[in-house]
Amino acid sequence: MIKITISYPVKMESWFDMDYYLNKHVPLSKSVFSDVLKGITIDCMTDENHRITQVTGALYFKNTADFYNNFLPAQEMLTHDAIQYTDITPILQISEIKLWHTPWEIGI
Repeated sequence: MIKITISYPVKMESWFDMDYYLNKHVPLSKSVFSDVLKGITIDCMTDENHRITQVTGALYFKNTADFYNNFLPAQEMLTHDAIQYTDITPILQISEIKLWHTPWEIGI
């Protein structure tokens, strides 16, 4: 499984419209990836003194091909939509998940 992490760094005098992001952009992204998207998380950082990012989103896929095959045809549309919710250039990271457990899987 892979995780696509999209982070929006803290920048002075930048803006981020969380309502638009959660209610418009995230559903748009979910529609682009459809059933190849295995999970999604959105984190909004709360510690004003120690945060380096404002918002971090993570998208989970079985493999990188599932991500790229859906993202590349929609990249222009998603990028254009991003200007509706922020002026921050995101940082994208692709990583392989080495361990994934839920409390139900490990008996907690």
